[in-house]
Amino acid sequence: MMGLLIEAEGNELTLKQLEKGLNISQSVIARMAIYLTENGYTEYTKNTDDKRVKKIYLLEKGFQYYNEIFVSMNEEEQPMLEGMSLGEKILFQELLQKVLLNSIKVQQEMKNNQKRL
Repeated sequence: MMGLLIEAEGNELTLKQLEKGLNISQSVIARMAIYLTENGYTEYTKNTDDKRVKKIYLLEKGFQYYNEIFVSMNEEEQPMLEGMSLGEKILFQELLQKVLLNSIKVQQEMKNNQKRL
């Protein structure tokens, strides 16, 4: 999510744009956004054209955190990614992000199922 926000114009996106960009449900996006906001990485703004639409944008803490993680990942991943082209490295990171997001969805579904019991 933070990577999409960094790449976005003005470093902000609507929750719907994040949902489409990450290909995960709006409820998962909303929970992730709440977590990031509560921890000071992002903040919400209302759309001036449509008050129902919320945009989320990165705060300085979010930029710093993303950069720290990105640098750390790059340093530790280099031996594992040796011999891969830049395109293959990017694809690999995108696939890992999808796996992470899917694991978040599965954990949330398991919590929801436990609440029902």
